Amino acid sequence: MRRISSTILTVLLVTACGGGEPDAVEAPEAELAETPAAAPAAMDEPVMGDWQMRGDGDAALDEVTLSEREPGMWEVDNGPAIVAWRDGQEASGQYTISATVHQHSGKGMTHGAGLIFGGANLDGPAQAYTYFMVRGTGDVLVKTRAGEETFWVAPSDGWVPNDAVAHTDDTDMWTNELSVTVGAEETAFMVNGTEVFRAPNSEINTDGHWGIRANHNMTVWFSELEMRGGM
Repeated sequence: MRRISSTILTVLLVTACGGGEPDAVEAPEAELAETPAAAPAAMDEPVMGDWQMRGDGDAALDEVTLSEREPGMWEVDNGPAIVAWRDGQEASGQYTISATVHQHSGKGMTHGAGLIFGGANLDGPAQAYTYFMVRGTGDVLVKTRAGEETFWVAPSDGWVPNDAVAHTDDTDMWTNELSVTVGAEETAFMVNGTEVFRAPNSEINTDGHWGIRANHNMTVWFSELEMRGGM
């Protein structure tokens, strides 16, 4: 895993592609020995500030960007599925996390996006978290991850239709408000103010990092990310 750069991707692209490079000038060996080489430009740094990101299957992140469109509004544009979290963004005990998730493009596919929580060892082989997503066909999903394995949370065994989920419109967009409330014994999953699922805390991961997830090939915005309560 690497720390995130705050360099805006479009600036990197202009620098890399515009105008070509000047002709090389051969320097004497003595000068080359005394002058340290400049570090290469980081062409695939995908996100900003204190965010960290990981691709499913440790996929390369050079086809992924996470940028701040406006204060508090984060855009993910990705090829591989990813999770992203921020330094110090953790919750434990009883708490609620929430976000407004807005798909701008599914790039001709139907995939989901949403929240992760209960994250541990997110940058290592023993990664673990719970994730809650919706997709534009009006479905919800709750799963857990342990390493490279994922597990459906009973009683679901796949994406589950729910009337609370807003569908993709004729411009390939959808907007849904998601929240997760971890109680003393159970966790409630909400979409647009309606409970769509409830699971015993014993079946999921609840304490740890929280953040966002986007499946393959999406342009999706996340806003109003917040945590209330907890420790």
